[in-house]
Amino acid sequence: MCKKYYRMMLFLIFIHILLFGCAKPPTEEMIKAEKAIDEAKQVQADIFANEVFMRAEESFQSAKESVAERKYEEARLIALDTYHLARQSVTIASVNKENIVNETEHGIQDIRVTIDELKSIEAQSFSKRASIQYDELQEILTKLETELGNIREKLRNNEVMAARDDLKSLNSEIQGLKQEVSVSLKAKKKKR
Repeated sequence: MCKKYYRMMLFLIFIHILLFGCAKPPTEEMIKAEKAIDEAKQVQADIFANEVFMRAEESFQSAKESVAERKYEEARLIALDTYHLARQSVTIASVNKENIVNETEHGIQDIRVTIDELKSIEAQSFSKRASIQYDELQEILTKLETELGNIREKLRNNEVMAARDDLKSLNSEIQGLKQEVSVSLKAKKKKR
């Protein structure tokens, strides 16, 4: 019985050494996870899907730490989780970016309509005491059209966030101008 006990113990020790002592680092999983994070950065997931992207980066850091501690199975599982988080951030970023592009393009169209409305106002509609004169309005509208063109260019160059921010600023400016013109026109009508 004693021999069987020792043989069984030696066999269990041998199996334990095979399973845990010879474990290899999860190199393939780590490479796959790192590649997925790099792809996410390329589609600007750090901007358009920040929360999920940050979780992927934190997960990858945790996987690296597990490898350093020789916890290879844990590292492998974390690396797989990192890969899935990074892929998820790519999907979310694509959707969010597309939504912002669509909103910006719609905003450009709205501003274009407002500029056309303001351009159609006749010079005779302005009173001599108006806070803004017709020639000045035309000059401002030309400047706004140039800024609108710059926003379109930013969209074409994939500078989506900058285009959106510029559009918000331009929209505020044009709404103020529209209100100022409206006040000037009302003043002219009251005099009649």
